[in-house]
Amino acid sequence: MTVYSRKTTLCFVAFFLILSVLFLTGLRKEYENPNYVSFYQLSDGNLENSLLYEEAENGILYCFNDNLKGVALLLNTEGQVLYERHFDTPLYKAVLRDNKLFLLTENEAQKMSLYQLDASTLNESNSSTIDSYYSDISQIDFDYDGNFYVVTWLDLTTVLSFSFDGTYRNQFVSSSPIEFLQFFSDTLYLYTDNQSWLSLSTDDLAIQSNLPLPSKPAKIMNEYLLLDIDGNFLDYSQDNFPLIFSSPLPFTEFLFHAWNNENQILWANEQNEIVRYSLESNQQDSFRTDGSIYAIAGHSAIASENGTLYYVSLNSFQEKTPEPTVTPSPIPTDIPSKPTKSPKPSATPTEKPDISEFILPNWAEENGDYLYIKDSKTIALLKETLSPFTVMIQDKNRNTVSSGNLRTGFAISVENQLHFELVLIGDCNASGTVNTADIKEMQRAVLGSNLLEGASFAAADLNRDNRITTADLILLSEMIQNLK
Repeated sequence: MTVYSRKTTLCFVAFFLILSVLFLTGLRKEYENPNYVSFYQLSDGNLENSLLYEEAENGILYCFNDNLKGVALLLNTEGQVLYERHFDTPLYKAVLRDNKLFLLTENEAQKMSLYQLDASTLNESNSSTIDSYYSDISQIDFDYDGNFYVVTWLDLTTVLSFSFDGTYRNQFVSSSPIEFLQFFSDTLYLYTDNQSWLSLSTDDLAIQSNLPLPSKPAKIMNEYLLLDIDGNFLDYSQDNFPLIFSSPLPFTEFLFHAWNNENQILWANEQNEIVRYSLESNQQDSFRTDGSIYAIAGHSAIASENGTLYYVSLNSFQEKTPEPTVTPSPIPTDIPSKPTKSPKPSATPTEKPDISEFILPNWAEENGDYLYIKDSKTIALLKETLSPFTVMIQDKNRNTVSSGNLRTGFAISVENQLHFELVLIGDCNASGTVNTADIKEMQRAVLGSNLLEGASFAAADLNRDNRITTADLILLSEMIQNLK
């Protein structure tokens, strides 16, 4: 047996310590990548929806819903939270006009409340109440003074104009239903189902122009760029709406396309990348993100991973440096190996239940690959009900979850033999509860500005006719009223 001196032994120890430090330093650099900054921990690990992500004068405004409660944050360009406001009820609309942030939310009487906040501090400067339910509203937007313009489901042909305090101002009546409404630069733009693109004066709602537009608009990006629901960018400053650029991703979410003042278009693709295209150089590059993308602005994005929200800087537009690999040092062959331990006798395996005896609970219904449930249920209840069968539940990102409510889109595996995708009827936004936020998702689906697919489509198709229509919207409204 070879005997090493104390000096030699210390050299080996020192070498391995240095190697460990280098390895850990490499890992730390990965997690401290300046492109990714964590700024918010979600209360139940899942983000319900984002309403606004926009670069303002003194930072970046982000408004979203977390566990049925509204949140407004002002971030700096380093991803740090400067100011924040929290609401006891969900936000339904968030609009930035100059340095004013207008928010629409539900109050204790289940009517709508309006808030005007200073976008630099998030301090409240004004508020009022609308004597209406959000489920009545099809389209709504605000101008610079806080006047708002509304199309209701009761009359899709009429735009009603009100001042911020709810005082009626005037109205515009269209010859056909209105499918799109957006305020931009002192003008109110409408699109009707007879393919008419109208611009109205906000003073008296008089028609300034009426032009044919074959494709349905989704979002006005700037003073000349218009995004349609197929992902095409059109020049709406010209009467013939010439095509400027066609992105491969159809419009699915309001915050998944962006534009910046360098004349670049950005969008999120299905590979979890943010793609940037320059209208001047016609060059395109991409930025791969970790986690799920929820919003994009001109120079940054919001991503979520494992219940944490991350501010993602897009300035460098480079992929993250891969995790360093460490080559182990050679081990001297003359060091005696440790004696191997005899393996412990394995325990007697537990007999698995017979999958042929599996029965669904009476509150669940199997239909093809989907497992439908009518009311909110917890993961604990499902596992308890299906005991002694082993049940694995994963969220839409296929991360294993063990607590909280069951949500639309969850993957359920029983003994790794039976596989279902969960559908909570009416849970269109996959929040695990059915409420007025789902009405908003369904309204956008009916209007064509939000594409529901898979389990979310099944959750919204309440009458199961393979379409999302106003009939489903009425059923969902009745369901929510009954729940209340």
